[in-house]
Amino acid sequence: MTNRLYLTGPMGSGKSTIGQLLARRLDWDFLDLDDAIEQRAGRTIAQIFRDQGETAFRELEQLTLHATATLDRTVIATGGGVPIYDDNADWMNRHGLTVYLRTPATVLAPRLWNEYQKRPLLRHLSNRDELEARMEKMIAQRTPYYERAQVIYEQRTGQEPVVEELARYVRRVRGE
Repeated sequence: MTNRLYLTGPMGSGKSTIGQLLARRLDWDFLDLDDAIEQRAGRTIAQIFRDQGETAFRELEQLTLHATATLDRTVIATGGGVPIYDDNADWMNRHGLTVYLRTPATVLAPRLWNEYQKRPLLRHLSNRDELEARMEKMIAQRTPYYERAQVIYEQRTGQEPVVEELARYVRRVRGE
């Protein structure tokens, strides 16, 4: 019986928003892994990338991820790159239920446009077409890792009743 649910997928797929709503629906706790990393480091992810580089960030990210193994009844929104480093995808599968929020770049780009400057991997882009193309490329590269998740939830329009459907699924898996 799983006591942790890891939401995975590309940036903009709704992991944090869906995670908070799902945790509330299940009466579980919620943890945004990016927030936990910033709290642990005492600085923003953008600052970590800028000052120490992506490798240092990924090491800190993995340490923070592994610390979630002690959490109970918690929905954890992971960063978009978590599953592609080291054995993180397999580790999450061993320590909880993993859900990949599969979302096309055509849905992601409009969501990310107003905040892409805050995202270290996107801040160099200059228009929506570049953003959508970058997201398509990123999704293509990461899909084999994302698809290691135990559940793949398809978001074709971004309007799917994801929270309700995932809550029912988790309750069914837990025998509730």
